Amino acid sequence: MQYLIANLWKLPELTRHTEGCNEAPTSEGDHLMAAACRDCGQYNFPPKAQCRYCGSPRIRTVQLSGDVKPNPGTWVFGATADDPTEKPN
Repeated sequence: MQYLIANLWKLPELTRHTEGCNEAPTSEGDHLMAAACRDCGQYNFPPKAQCRYCGSPRIRTVQLSGDVKPNPGTWVFGATADDPTEKPN
């Protein structure tokens, strides 16, 4: 569990002053991380200690490539009325 706590959440550094800076918002050291389930193969974002699809605790952290642009309009955060079998977060 210590590995998950230390390596699961790799957040960008938010302490630097970016106003008036010519640097891109994401520098070379900042990467978007997700959790990949070793049992069902699904990706979980944001990463959690258990897979939201099958409930397995066997996950690994993966670094998403730089060209990935999350689309918040497609995220599902809980079961809908149409599909009550979907597991909530």
